[in-house]
Amino acid sequence: CFRAIVFSQFTSFLDLIEVVMQRENLMWFRLDGATAVRKRHAAIEQFNLPSREPKVFLISLKAGGVGLNVR
Repeated sequence: CFRAIVFSQFTSFLDLIEVVMQRENLMWFRLDGATAVRKRHAAIEQFNLPSREPKVFLISLKAGGVGLNVR
């Protein structure tokens, strides 16, 4: 399946995409300035795990700009 990363400068845009991800029942993860360090690491680990389901990572440019390693 596919994995996609969506970057946005605006968290309000990520909010809109999040609604669609929930409605379409897709697996998604979010990383923004409000994400705790533990949740950040857990989301990255989950996104990197092999899966047959599509995964989408929603990332704000500020929060995802440093030390982000996704495969």
